[in-house]
Amino acid sequence: MSIKVIPLEPIPNQRLSFRINESNFDIEINLRRDNLYISAWRDNVNQVHNRVLRSYAPMGDGFMMVDTEGTQDPTYDQLGTRFLLMKEDG
Repeated sequence: MSIKVIPLEPIPNQRLSFRINESNFDIEINLRRDNLYISAWRDNVNQVHNRVLRSYAPMGDGFMMVDTEGTQDPTYDQLGTRFLLMKEDG
């Protein structure tokens, strides 16, 4: 098993797709009321639904947000640099 970094942009609202092993993933991140929310689908089945993004809090299906400089919760302007979305590929 290994960990993959999911490439995010430093923008408040985004949707992206990627493939790990034989599964297709779709991620949606939205800014609402000063919090970032994430939803994730694996092969069109919802795995994470409107969860507030918190650093180091497991979100389900092997996703986790990591603060590379400490333990703050993510802000959109540092997504993909300071705040990395990671996924176990196993």
